[in-house]
Amino acid sequence: MTTLYEKDFCAWSTEQSELIRKGNFGHIDIENIAEEIESLGKSYRRALRSQFRRLLLHMLKLRYQPEMQMDSNSWQRSVNQARGDIEDIIRYNPSLKNMISDIFTEVYERARADASFETCLDMRVFPKECPWTIDEILEIKEGE
Repeated sequence: MTTLYEKDFCAWSTEQSELIRKGNFGHIDIENIAEEIESLGKSYRRALRSQFRRLLLHMLKLRYQPEMQMDSNSWQRSVNQARGDIEDIIRYNPSLKNMISDIFTEVYERARADASFETCLDMRVFPKECPWTIDEILEIKEGE
């Protein structure tokens, strides 16, 4: 049997929020609500990883392929946007700040591979270890 959750997510979410607001807890879809709440947290973690990957990719391109000056403004703009997006994600989800170190380490290798592919430079051009600290890539100054 197909449930409203499976047929029409928007209608289901409206219905569930109304039931909760009315205090009609006996009719709420607890299992799917719990799954959706958990999914929200995961989506913010994915967004943070994605922005770190974009940030590192373009920082690598800027440093290791400087002869591509016509693209450097675009890459610098992407770096600035990624920094702002990371800042926003953390501002509204401060618990994610505790995950930055793990995410940073996790995505660097993928950013390195992406940079090699996109620039057609040998992977060995890009250092195995990230050449920047977290504070440096986020441009955090002492005392901030």
